[in-house]
Amino acid sequence: MGQHVIAKCECGYEEGFMIGCGMSNCGTMFSFPCLCRDCKRIVDGNLEEQPLTCPECEGNNLEAYDDAELSTGRDGGAVTEWDDRKLTDDPHYCPLCDTFRLRFENTFFMWD
Repeated sequence: MGQHVIAKCECGYEEGFMIGCGMSNCGTMFSFPCLCRDCKRIVDGNLEEQPLTCPECEGNNLEAYDDAELSTGRDGGAVTEWDDRKLTDDPHYCPLCDTFRLRFENTFFMWD
């Protein structure tokens, strides 16, 4: 079962992302928001895939949004936790405006 989160920034960026896997694809798919440094977008990365590949540009320069480099801190509360992955409500890097003002919100929508 997975969860849906929304990434929002003061610059107007807003997009939804799925986190986790469904019953039919657990073990081969683990969706998590990732920054693609090649196409400068937040994308749904498959963390089961190594190396990580961008679904948009097929580049391999991705970082998951639980990486410390993409956040201003690790002290915020958990928006969602999945296995050893934690997405906090700390400010994160926004590729649209190149600032650390993006925040993730849990929509409490579950999927399978």
